[in-house]
Amino acid sequence: MKHVLLFAVLAVLVLEIHGNDLGVEFGCPEKAQPPGEVGCMYFCRDKTDTKWVAGIYRNGSPCEYSDDAEGACQDGLCHYKGPKSGTKRQPATRRPPSRTTPRGTDEDEWEDK
Repeated sequence: MKHVLLFAVLAVLVLEIHGNDLGVEFGCPEKAQPPGEVGCMYFCRDKTDTKWVAGIYRNGSPCEYSDDAEGACQDGLCHYKGPKSGTKRQPATRRPPSRTTPRGTDEDEWEDK
């Protein structure tokens, strides 16, 4: 599932940045997101059934921003909304510098938990 999600995110980024350069067309009708779908875009055949074109789900549709964050679709992209229900982000904690850090430097190490 992570690979599929990563591919979908990368595809959206490539389409957003280079869509016109790559000849990608957005021709599918905007539609409601099917149950269980976690992305903001889909693909369909054009009217002549000769090529694939992109479409987007309605703005505000829920999407999976990351494994632990929810998002909302906006113009085909998933925008961060907040942590998923039941997940609690732990604050970063400071730990002592490693022994290999030269004395007199201001390098502190941070760790996310």
